[in-house]
Amino acid sequence: MIGDAVGGVVVGVGDIIGIPRTNETECEKAMREGRTWDASFACPAGTWLKYLVK
Repeated sequence: MIGDAVGGVVVGVGDIIGIPRTNETECEKAMREGRTWDASFACPAGTWLKYLVK
């Protein structure tokens, strides 16, 4: 649990300063960048629908 928390902090800091994630799927990248149209093709339907609701 502590490892997950530390990992989350590291990823968050990387996002803030502009370091790209290395293990990100195309779906995750499109959602993070706000590219809803691209995410609709790259993501499974359930994931994409949850993204739309947020």
